[in-house]
Amino acid sequence: MNQLTGNLDKMNTLCPTNGGLVEYSLSMNGKGVLPLNALIGKKVSWSYQGQINCIHCGASIKKAVGQGSCWPCFNNLACNDLCIMKPETCHYAKGTCRQPKWADTHCMTDQALYLARSSGVKIGITRGGNHLTRWADQGASEALVIGLFPNRLDVGLAEKAISSSGISDRTSWQKMLKHDLTDTAFEPIMEQVKEILSKEQQQYLLDEPKTIKLEYPHIEWPKKVKSLKLDKVPIYTATLMAIKGQYLIFDTNEVFNVRAHSGYNISFSWED
Repeated sequence: MNQLTGNLDKMNTLCPTNGGLVEYSLSMNGKGVLPLNALIGKKVSWSYQGQINCIHCGASIKKAVGQGSCWPCFNNLACNDLCIMKPETCHYAKGTCRQPKWADTHCMTDQALYLARSSGVKIGITRGGNHLTRWADQGASEALVIGLFPNRLDVGLAEKAISSSGISDRTSWQKMLKHDLTDTAFEPIMEQVKEILSKEQQQYLLDEPKTIKLEYPHIEWPKKVKSLKLDKVPIYTATLMAIKGQYLIFDTNEVFNVRAHSGYNISFSWED
């Protein structure tokens, strides 16, 4: 068995521009260091000894918050602010942003409004140009950008109006991992979106959105799923059957959310 030790980050994804198979790599200490697609069908193992380090400052912590932060970084960094989860509450214009320079490149740039099919069809937003990575992280099988807005507040207000009108902004992670997809068409939902948005918001919608389909490495999809946590299962060995979203899926029907364990220091082993 080969072995790699380090602090977990979310998996890196490489997606063809026009869709196709997502290529995954395990990322530790800020670097994508191990291609994972080639490990499908092979036994992998991990060992966790209780060490966690903040993904921002490296401090040793007993418990991570906000996907890998220590409490000071969670409280002080703009990437952990409430407006990241609720973009309609963006307060940049009020002069109260924690890190205005960070916001200049993450929030005050083009923002994509999209529809994606991960289980059912959902509405979502992401930074302009980041849509393929966002869709792969969410396990979307097909998706399309339907609008480009000038900043995070504007796209957040549009998304809030759409989700409040009955179009979901949620993914069922269990259905996504089982590849249990609805066949709801995008076109009627796009017509609903136009009716929901104001004329000012409609100006940012694209005339001809392009649907992109993504595929995920797998032997077979699980019929049921059970989530694994490093704190409860520190030592584990199983055959890797699939990768989708930020999840490793095993022959035991157990699944492991890599991103949710950002900052955890593990030894990861695999067969040649």
